[in-house]
Amino acid sequence: MDAIDLSQFQHPAAAGPKKLSIIAFSGDFDRLTAVFTLATGAASLGYEVNLFFTFWGLDAIKRKQGRAFVGTGVLPKLFGWMMGG
Repeated sequence: MDAIDLSQFQHPAAAGPKKLSIIAFSGDFDRLTAVFTLATGAASLGYEVNLFFTFWGLDAIKRKQGRAFVGTGVLPKLFGWMMGG
């Protein structure tokens, strides 16, 4: 039997750059460990890695922890405090 060349049947995206996007939706230690482990591993394999931090995930990379009243006006300040400011 002759060997079949399957290279012509590859998906077009297989030849493009390898990318990975991860959303960090929580500031919990165990979830952040998974996010950073996956990101580091993918980057070491040559992937372009994008990390997106939501409100609660953003607490992990903020310098100042805790809540604060930020914004202009009563409603923005209240919303900023509720979201961890």
